[in-house]
Amino acid sequence: MNRIAGFLEKSRQNQPVYMVDVGRDLCRGALFHVFLRLFDGSDMSFPLLLPEWETREEEDFVRRYVLASVYNVISVWGGRGLTVYTDMRDPVLSRLALSLPEEFGRDVPRARRTGYGRCLNVTERVLSALDLPGRFTFDAKDASAAPVVPKYPERNGRFRFSPDCVSGRTALGIDVGGTDIKLAAAVNGSLALLGEYDWNPAAITGAEEFLLHITGLVRLMRAGVSLIAAGKGDGVICSAFERGASPGDVTAAADEMERRADTLLNFDAIGVSFPDVVINDLIVGGETSKTAGIRAAAGDYEAEFAKITGLARTLERFTVPGGRVRCINDGSMAAFTAACESAAEGNDLSRGLIAHSLGTDLGSGWIREDGAVANIPLEIYNFIIDLGTGAGATFPAYDVRSTRNRTTGLAGSLQKYASQSGVFRWAAERLPAQAPEIWDEAVKKGFFRWEGNSLTVPTRPEDMRKGCLEFIMSRAGESEAAADIFRCLGGSLAAAWAETNLVLRTPCDDRTLFGRLVKDPVCFRLIREGAQTVLPGIRLIAADDELAVTPMMRQLRDSGRSVAQFAQAVGAVYYGCAR
Repeated sequence: MNRIAGFLEKSRQNQPVYMVDVGRDLCRGALFHVFLRLFDGSDMSFPLLLPEWETREEEDFVRRYVLASVYNVISVWGGRGLTVYTDMRDPVLSRLALSLPEEFGRDVPRARRTGYGRCLNVTERVLSALDLPGRFTFDAKDASAAPVVPKYPERNGRFRFSPDCVSGRTALGIDVGGTDIKLAAAVNGSLALLGEYDWNPAAITGAEEFLLHITGLVRLMRAGVSLIAAGKGDGVICSAFERGASPGDVTAAADEMERRADTLLNFDAIGVSFPDVVINDLIVGGETSKTAGIRAAAGDYEAEFAKITGLARTLERFTVPGGRVRCINDGSMAAFTAACESAAEGNDLSRGLIAHSLGTDLGSGWIREDGAVANIPLEIYNFIIDLGTGAGATFPAYDVRSTRNRTTGLAGSLQKYASQSGVFRWAAERLPAQAPEIWDEAVKKGFFRWEGNSLTVPTRPEDMRKGCLEFIMSRAGESEAAADIFRCLGGSLAAAWAETNLVLRTPCDDRTLFGRLVKDPVCFRLIREGAQTVLPGIRLIAADDELAVTPMMRQLRDSGRSVAQFAQAVGAVYYGCAR
């Protein structure tokens, strides 16, 4: 049996076939060389070595490997266009190279693009945000015409940050997530108020309603901080700042507290961590599940999403004259936050830093070697890491057993592996047979529900996602089947690490992890165990209490709140104030 046949057999047995294993063990033959033109006009080179194949099924496997590789590159870097250099005399290779425009929907309107083409939607919105003319292009040429491989640019400099940037300022940090929004307000360098608000953005059908949730919370925080700064902290309606508060509760509390305050204290700076592609403070992605309800309901999605694009400008009315609002992707905020604490501890960041927030999806951020936050899409959660796990690809995307991305429909996407969706998927796969008592309890509690032929974690009338995740996490220390769920997540994270290193070419060796999935030491230990089975020596760092080095982060730790969950909100305060 050749290696391709072996991988196909693994898939039929419902096992993962990680991209990193395919590239390492299989590809030693024909060259399929991808040159990507970046937003800044420079080029990057991504050589793919393809194996020989014997059957039509094996040829299709190679085709899927190539398409996934190209898709991953565009998902991270975006860019202006790419050129493939390969042996155009080979009918299969030439056909594959020439098929890329069609496979990626190059000439299809954005609203009708599916699958691989969804990454072009993001890229084209970035091109518009950067005022770059034209659309993404594809070209194919013979390998004999390939230019000299461009050298990866050396970046000099280092990450610079001073926690004193918050001194003398009133600032707000907002961490927008897929199941909740966390907020932190600071006055003169001290944390004054923390808030947590449950929501389900995917169920929202209009941009105005989407924005109203966020602006309502900013009103609430402003009113609370104004009372505290005036020495009227006993007038803060604490229940409005806790999980479970409704939009009506927030509005009523903000109204009442504004009446109690003598004057409203606007913010000098607001930092926003947002779960989408952000370029120059503009939200430009538009291809995440968070706006799925808006996409389904909108007659003109582009016009509707454009209202969300300028969230930073929308929030400027809550700032003082000359104040500013800075918005950044949630993964980038995780990386910035980790870098701030690491720099404050005196660590060397000359190799850069990569961080992930493990939550509803997987956020990813990269602080480059020169200290800059990479101004690229960096949609690692959309990565295709698995060409196997056959059964999971047969279910619709919103079935918890599915490996299909909820936005693109592509199977093997990281979104269904290293996130709460991965936990739900492996629970549905393993618990019924291996730990039926736990599965029966989960079903009885309403965490899993059959809707026709699809298995779901309900979001209506009550959103059960957080409760379901916490239930499974609580069983990890007492059930081997539950423990294996988190080992599987760790293995997938390691596979994503390897694929990320190939695409980003960063010398960074570590990954710092944020979020609910790493706050529990048992679950984090299991995640690390699973990662070691795929990449021995991999180093994962939990953003836990040990992360707390700067004054505000130490205050967060001492408040009793989870550093792993609230760190990005505090980091957003620093980001809003940083020079």
